[in-house]
Amino acid sequence: MDAQEWVIIPGYKRHEVNKNGIVRSRKPGHPSVPWTCCTNGYPQVSIFDDGGERGRTVLVHKIVAMTFLRPIMRGEQIHHKDGRRHNPRLSNLEIIPFRDHKKQHRSKPYPSCIICGKEMLPGRKYCSEECRHGALYINRSCKLCGKTFEISKSSLAWRLKDPRYTNFGIYCSNKCKLSDPDSLIRLPKTPQINREEIIEIKTKIPFITQRELAKKFGMSRYNIGKILHGEGWYYTTNGKRKEAPGKNRRSRSSRI
Repeated sequence: MDAQEWVIIPGYKRHEVNKNGIVRSRKPGHPSVPWTCCTNGYPQVSIFDDGGERGRTVLVHKIVAMTFLRPIMRGEQIHHKDGRRHNPRLSNLEIIPFRDHKKQHRSKPYPSCIICGKEMLPGRKYCSEECRHGALYINRSCKLCGKTFEISKSSLAWRLKDPRYTNFGIYCSNKCKLSDPDSLIRLPKTPQINREEIIEIKTKIPFITQRELAKKFGMSRYNIGKILHGEGWYYTTNGKRKEAPGKNRRSRSSRI
């Protein structure tokens, strides 16, 4: 039988197929039916059954197998010899039992767990929840009491890059951290500004950006914005801190 020889599809008498998986209509002119790809990668076509009431979507390799080989019985599957799902030619298809089909596709070595090296099913990174927990967390000993505690590796990595978190992951609790005098972190204080500097900030804002003002006075853009809206703070000449008066400031009675 030639590869270009057309055979009527069993159960679909309006269409015919050849050994290459090309499906066409039996109408005059023999228009071919285009392939579409389903979600799992197999080509499929939409054709009408013998009833002709509605169209059905059928896999191309299933059409070729039941037309040129034999009907597929219960417990059997169609196997692609070259492993390519988009190749529904007759020379690439065979009907085998489900168990043999499963063994052939799982003949490849299983991936190994990155923690214990145990073989596992494809698509997984860890073989068990214990291995996953061991990969994401690390055991550390408290500097003060010696108690062992767990901490996330990712949190420890990015927090130690910040100088404000140099004591992160050293103590098991906040109680041990406050009990140790060496745990106090001395950060540079926010520079003190007076009334004249606040006036200078408000007068320069039409000609300079808040980013440049924050860099000039050594403050954050958030504090610059509070000063511009009348909610900022300043230090008087005697060094005592006061809040700048503003219309958005609420009295104590209004907070209750």
